This record gives sequence, C-alpha cells and structure tokens, in this order.
Amino acid sequence: MISSKCPVCGGKLHIKIGAGLAVCEACGHASEIDPAETEKYRAICRSAERSMQKYTVAGYREALALLEPIDFVDEAEELRAESERRLNALQTGRRQQQEAEQASGKKNAVLGAILLVLALLFVLAALAGAVYLVIR
Repeated sequence: MISSKCPVCGGKLHIKIGAGLAVCEACGHASEIDPAETEKYRAICRSAERSMQKYTVAGYREALALLEPIDFVDEAEELRAESERRLNALQTGRRQQQEAEQASGKKNAVLGAILLVLALLFVLAALAGAVYLVIR
C-alpha cells in the first residue's frame, strides 16, 4: 500500500478511488496513484459492503475492521461512517426491543397476579355458596 503522507509537505493524503488521485489535505497537492493500488482499495471496499449487507452487528463490525486500515481512502471513510450509523441504529433498536420485552413481562406478571386473585375469590364464593346450600 502507498504511503498516506504527502511527498511535498508530509501532510495526510486522501485517496479518491473513483478519480485515481491522492490529494493532500494540507497543501492540496494531487498525484495519481497506481491502478493496482486503486484495485486493492476497491476490493477492500467491496468486501466491506458485502459484510454490511448481512445487516447484523457482526457484519457491521467486520466492515469496520476491514475499513479501519484504509481510513485515508475517501470512499472507505464514507462506508465506515455508514456502517457505524447502521450499527448504532441496530444496537439502539435491540435495546429498545429488550426494554419493551421487559416492560411487557412486568405487565404480564401483574395481570397474572390479578387473575389469580380473582380466581381465588371465585373459588371462595363457590365454596361459600355450597356451604350455604348444605346448611340450608
């Protein structure tokens, strides 16, 4: 892989795969990059996209791990940001689902207790009625 430092000023280079250019963020110097290097970065981005298409926490984490070493590639940075956004949304959704399940479980427990008390009252009323009939 090529250096991520500018040959002119030593600043950080940002690679644009689609344009085949490396542009320094400090001085703006642009230089062409080797097509073989461009293809390596494209392959890594495609692998990350395939991992993201799993729509799972593991898939998004795998994509982030693939993209981290090439954070100086603009397309990789965009994919990384999208992967992080989707991962956070997925984790938030799961947390909300767990909280809803816990709340539902508590409601079900309360409803079960109420039904148990009502059933006991019904049984007691039936016993009282049977005793009344036997005595009478």
